[in-house]
Amino acid sequence: MATTNETTAQSAPLDTLTDQAMAAVRNMLELGELGEPIPPDRQLAELLGISRVTMRRAMAALEDSGLIRREQGRGTFSCFGPRIVGSDELQTFRQPLLAVLTEQEGERFNPQITPWTWQICRHLLRRLSRDKLQLHFVNSYDFLSAAQQGRLDACDLTGFVAPTHVWQPATYETAFGLGLPFVGIGRTSKSLYWNILDLDHRTGLREALDDLQPQADDRVFIPLEPHPAEVDRQLWLETVMNELSRRGLSAHQMVVKAGGMFESQGYLATKWYLREYDPPTIVLADFDLCLVGVYRALQAARESGTIRASDLQRLRCLGGGDLAIGRCVTPAFGTLRYSSSRMASLILQMLQQQHRTRRPVGLRYLQAKYLAPGSRRQKLHATNDSKKENILS
Repeated sequence: MATTNETTAQSAPLDTLTDQAMAAVRNMLELGELGEPIPPDRQLAELLGISRVTMRRAMAALEDSGLIRREQGRGTFSCFGPRIVGSDELQTFRQPLLAVLTEQEGERFNPQITPWTWQICRHLLRRLSRDKLQLHFVNSYDFLSAAQQGRLDACDLTGFVAPTHVWQPATYETAFGLGLPFVGIGRTSKSLYWNILDLDHRTGLREALDDLQPQADDRVFIPLEPHPAEVDRQLWLETVMNELSRRGLSAHQMVVKAGGMFESQGYLATKWYLREYDPPTIVLADFDLCLVGVYRALQAARESGTIRASDLQRLRCLGGGDLAIGRCVTPAFGTLRYSSSRMASLILQMLQQQHRTRRPVGLRYLQAKYLAPGSRRQKLHATNDSKKENILS
């Protein structure tokens, strides 16, 4: 039983800026919105609108509580996430379960690396708990190897969910041949057409580009690293380029640069761009966190005098990750949104249909919608601080 002091501490309101900063960062960690490594304290302080001293106190407290870890020379990393179980451990479960395959290895599934997968799983967990079904994260290679060797016969496996963007068609043939119901999630190539929930971004991108109103003289920067194995990223870029061309932008006005998904990589890609070109007027990225890094690089360039404040007045940005963090930077930017709740419903429907018919199901589409820029900031301040500071709610 908790002591009186512990009970009071748990029920007390967050009345200091440090408490509020801790709560804000913890919330972003749990939603998978900070990327790996976590942005430096100074950048988090800028994002939350608080002092670096307050931010350092909050991060130290989060480290003490075991939610983050700092590695000398590498950065700060999240320790939040569900456990990844081994295929041998799956055989010990007798209650019906659904496996979620991941390419991650180690002890814990990291929401910072695949936040959209985590958003879907959060909704699946709520739905499965009603039906007394368990959800477990398993390494993809370990799972497929165990299934092929017949080592999963003892467990009560309802089916499995897998990300399409990390699998080649041959891997799907292997998964399909296991005879277990499964659903692949992600944008697909034309060769993959069964048991897949396709995250169709085209409608959302068209809505977004109509809102951005690109002009022939716009300079478009796309911090993206095309990778032949990542079908979803390739199709996203293809759609973006086609839509920009259809609106009259020539190819020489568009620059694609390796930037990766996360904030620090977006920052480095933008630093490169500014050395080679004039400041962009449109920035498009398939992940919101990359755009946060773009903003930081542009702000640093303005402060150093490399670019003028007027260079950024026409800047319009679009992210593709549906993360709240993208709408809390200044200025806010739009993003694409998939309904995670609808996604979870479709996954369960497809699994149930496979159980019922013992046959594969056709390709299902879930369209992205455009979420226009908007501020979600809430001004909060602690009564015991001499100056008011803004912080993300």
